[in-house]
Amino acid sequence: VSTFGEMLGKLSNTRLLMLLDEFDRVETDEFRRSIAELIKTLSDRAAPAQVVIAGVAPDLSELIAQIPSIRRNVLGVLVPNMSDEEVNEMLDIAGRRTGLTFQDDARELIGLASLGLPYLVGLVAQHASLLVTAEGEMEVTKAAVRDAIRKAHSELSGRIAAKTLYAISRALQEGQLIELGKLAHAALRSGGVLPDEMVPDFIRQQVEGGKFPALIEPVEGDPLNRWHFTDDGASIYIWLNALCAD
Repeated sequence: VSTFGEMLGKLSNTRLLMLLDEFDRVETDEFRRSIAELIKTLSDRAAPAQVVIAGVAPDLSELIAQIPSIRRNVLGVLVPNMSDEEVNEMLDIAGRRTGLTFQDDARELIGLASLGLPYLVGLVAQHASLLVTAEGEMEVTKAAVRDAIRKAHSELSGRIAAKTLYAISRALQEGQLIELGKLAHAALRSGGVLPDEMVPDFIRQQVEGGKFPALIEPVEGDPLNRWHFTDDGASIYIWLNALCAD
C-alpha cells in the first residue's frame, strides 16, 4: 500500500480516479484496512488521486473503524433508490432494444418488487421477459412478473449462507413474516440499515439470546446505533418471500 501510495504521490499534470465496486462483498478486514491505509496515504501525500467506493451504508463505518483518522478524508454519499419514473425508463429502454412491451400493472409490480433498486428491476424484468418469450409472446403481463418474482426468490436462495436461510426459515415458522418483511422493506429503502427505534423488542431479545446470530445485528461502531442484515442478500430474499406469500 505504501509503495502504491508513493507512486500515486508522484503523479503530475493529471488526476486519477479509482473505483471499487461491490465493496460490501469484501470478506476480510485485512483488505478493508489496506484500503483505509491507501486513503490515508493519498491524503498525507496530497496525491492527485481519489477513491470511489460503491457498497452499502455499513461499509463506511467499517472502513473508518480501521483507521479513525481518515474520517476527515471520507465523504459518504447516499445514492437514493430509483423513482417510479426511472424504473419505467429502464423498462422502456429494454422494450426499445428487445421489442417487448410491459403492461401497466406489470410495470407497477416490478416497481413494487424492486423498490427502485436497479439490480432487482433487471432481475425480475429479465425473468418475466424470458417467461413470456418462451411462450412466443412479446408482452410482459402481471402474471409473468409474479412468476418471475418466485423464480428470482428461488434463485437467490442459492446465494445465501445456509445459516442465514435457517434463521429465516425459523422466523417464518414462528409467524414473523410480516415483521421481517417490514424490516427488509425498510433496509432496502435506506441503504441497507435500520434505525434503532424500528427494531421490535422480540427481535432484540432473539438476537441477544443468540437465536438469530446470522440474520440481523447492530452495525458495529455506528454512532446512530443502527442495525443491518448480516447477509446482504437476506433482506432481498425476505422481501421477495413476502411478495410470494401475498
